[in-house]
Amino acid sequence: MFPQFQRVVTLSVMSVLVGLFGWIYARDRQPRARLWMIGWACIVAHFAGMLLFSFGLIPSRLANWSAYSTLVAAASAFFLSVCRTRGTPMGRVLFWAALVTPAVAYWTCMTFQVQNPAVYRALLAVALGAGVWLALRQSQQSPGSLAAWFTVALAPGLWAAWRASTHVEFGMDFLLSEGFAITGWRYWRYFRRLTPGVLLTSLSFLAWGLVFPVAEICGALHVDIPGDHVVWDLPKYFVAFGMIMTLFENQTEILQGEIAVRKRAEETAQAANEAKGILMASVSFAAQRILSAAGWETVIPETLSQIGVAARVSRAYVAQVRLAESGPVSTLLHAWTDPSLDRGTGPPRPTDLAWIGTGYASLRRGEVVAFHSPVTEPQPATELLRSRSGSAKSAIVVPIEVAGNWFGFLGFEDHRRDREWSDAELDGFRSAARMLGASMTRQKAQEYVDNILHSMEESLLVTDTELQIRRVNPSTLRLLGYGEEELIGRPAGQVILEREAPARRSAVERTYRTKAGRPIPVLFSSAEMRNGAGLLEGYVWLAQDMTELKRMQGELVRAKDAAEEANRAKSAFLANMSHELRTPLNAVIGYSEMLQEVVQDRGQQDLLPDLARIRSSGKHLLGLIDDVLDLSKIEAGKVDLSIESVDALPAIDDAVGTIRPLVEKNGNRLEVACAGPLGAMLGDPTRVRQVLFNLLSNACKFTENGLIRLEARRTRRKGAEWVEFRVTDTGIGMSAEQLDRLYRPFMQADSSTTRKFGGTGLGLAISREFCQMMGGSLSAESELGAGSAFTVRLPAAPAMWGGQSWPQAGFQTASPVEAIS
Repeated sequence: MFPQFQRVVTLSVMSVLVGLFGWIYARDRQPRARLWMIGWACIVAHFAGMLLFSFGLIPSRLANWSAYSTLVAAASAFFLSVCRTRGTPMGRVLFWAALVTPAVAYWTCMTFQVQNPAVYRALLAVALGAGVWLALRQSQQSPGSLAAWFTVALAPGLWAAWRASTHVEFGMDFLLSEGFAITGWRYWRYFRRLTPGVLLTSLSFLAWGLVFPVAEICGALHVDIPGDHVVWDLPKYFVAFGMIMTLFENQTEILQGEIAVRKRAEETAQAANEAKGILMASVSFAAQRILSAAGWETVIPETLSQIGVAARVSRAYVAQVRLAESGPVSTLLHAWTDPSLDRGTGPPRPTDLAWIGTGYASLRRGEVVAFHSPVTEPQPATELLRSRSGSAKSAIVVPIEVAGNWFGFLGFEDHRRDREWSDAELDGFRSAARMLGASMTRQKAQEYVDNILHSMEESLLVTDTELQIRRVNPSTLRLLGYGEEELIGRPAGQVILEREAPARRSAVERTYRTKAGRPIPVLFSSAEMRNGAGLLEGYVWLAQDMTELKRMQGELVRAKDAAEEANRAKSAFLANMSHELRTPLNAVIGYSEMLQEVVQDRGQQDLLPDLARIRSSGKHLLGLIDDVLDLSKIEAGKVDLSIESVDALPAIDDAVGTIRPLVEKNGNRLEVACAGPLGAMLGDPTRVRQVLFNLLSNACKFTENGLIRLEARRTRRKGAEWVEFRVTDTGIGMSAEQLDRLYRPFMQADSSTTRKFGGTGLGLAISREFCQMMGGSLSAESELGAGSAFTVRLPAAPAMWGGQSWPQAGFQTASPVEAIS
């Protein structure tokens, strides 16, 4: 076989190896595969240099330098690939600078035939020193093992340095031999398994290292080995084959590990499913117990025991959280502890939970919170709690919500082991917390309803569709004299006397019967009770005892009858007295007028003022008696009105003519304004004049040296025609309090008004009654010290007078305003 052909085949095989390791590195990005790729690339460069030299393409000195320099680089790459830590960046720099560089420099000196032995000895000393330092820094062997290895490794190096004066090649052989041999030993130390690939590669590296001293020994003994290139290159091929086998073994080991992990995961999942089934069964049992119990606190110890045993925890408890001045404080309400834990280690002390970080906020948000002891580092998925007792190795708390608000938490502790809580356990704990919160919510709602029922003064009966009593409140028991057990399940006919169907009724009178048989009148209301689907489930009866109300009602009726009788007697008395007083008063007034005529005829002028005062006082007293008589008739309902069409302008003219003396008496001015044609109105002519006179007389009485104005107009309000009179003055006015009692009979603004201006306080009350009886109204506006305004509104007659003017005294047809002073 030609040497060139042999080298071409070898180069091709090595190129394939480089491509294989390059593909492995590109796929997995493992540093070891990258270093293998670099090492075999150096071997390819080794063979490429020899092949180029065989064809005469490069000089011999360059071929010789590349032949050993590439081997040094390959040995360095292979050595680094089986170092576990691969050192720090400074260690790698030292490795390449103090080991690889001196070896390449040593061969470079040999290539250029440097004759100074000191140079070779110095380079060997640097390489040996760096190797010892790196070995001491990274090795974890005993001092005896290190001494033995140093003896084996350093003895040849020292011998090679001693022979450097005559045989410099011994130093290069020593560096390459040590590099590949130690790489084989490190290869075994790295994988540590008795597999064909690891054993073959380790031994092949050792054989590769022995090639160099064996070749020197054979040369010294003049032993000629035919086919030397193939013999010396065999370790390279075995190393490559062993590395490929190692890769397959690694993949097999990885697959076996994955299979083992998958198997363990399946076993864990199966165990978790079994535990989940047991836990969910316990939670389901606890839910039935809690939801069927009258109160959750009566069954919570048994519930915590069931869930704790199923979850294989050491302790389970329910805690309530409240806010104090110092922050949130948790209070243990109920707890269960594993009995075996008590026997083995003694009962754990009560856990005082302190809050760390945002654990409190996490629970308020409804998140599950877990902690482990000792705490090494925060868990990203949970918030941490700290147990001051220090006995719990793992714990988890689940928030409890009651009626939409955070109440506290359900906690579980494991005092034996540090455990990771599975999803099945988390689901079970959440279900238990939700079930407990629902029970607390239901109990709270029930207590709320019971408090309402106990605080009700009314009687409450709840029946089913067959009218069997299902629930009563304490007021019902007190009202009827029964015990609760005597009514529950009994027919409602035992209580209520009426036998009609309980339809929807509101505030009707019914009769209840007590246990002693005594009937009790009640104000009864009934309502249907339906479920969420709208189906009738029963009736709710609400009743209020009317015994006292009936008694008071009877007393009120009797009092009312007595008051009406007294009022009638008063009205009759006033009517009779007024009638009896009118006759002598008319006589007094008549005789005073006759005496005035006689005295005037006789010329006794000095007696006229006294007779005038007698006549005026009689008329004033007669007016007061007329007012009292009118009020008595109104209260007795004996006022007869003659409703007819009344012309507005003549009524105004009569009132103005009558009131003229009162206007002049206090120095006032009277203005009359009629806006447009007024026409006629519906009313009693006498009462219309009386109302206008009362309003004008009041204005004159309470105004001095002021202005009194009478305005009249025809208006339309709410589809009806009205004739409106408005009397305003600039007098003393009234306060809001005085306006409130303005229309009360015998009431005036205050006592000082009565003393100063006189009167009975009946005029306005009578006037408003007359206006209302004629279908109209009387209203007032006033401001203290600024005057008052009274408005009379009467319905207009169907036919209008079409703007006809009334040339009466005090009016001008050209102007609607007349000033009288």
